[in-house]
Amino acid sequence: MKSIFIRTASLANRKAYAVQRMNAAAQRMLHADTIAEEIKAGHWVLAWAVAAGARPSSRAAPGSLVPFAVLNLH
Repeated sequence: MKSIFIRTASLANRKAYAVQRMNAAAQRMLHADTIAEEIKAGHWVLAWAVAAGARPSSRAAPGSLVPFAVLNLH
């Protein structure tokens, strides 16, 4: 019987992917035609920022926050 190997992405790959998605959401936010589209894209920017480690999660337990990188989009 052959062994099954499951390849998991490294933490660096996950963060890089999250940063790419955050940048795409930021572009959608900047080019939004309506306020609703801008708000929706803004929510995704914040969600991907949490995934990238650039922003702490509001759902994290009080003692579990780790230092995070400051991300300034302006």
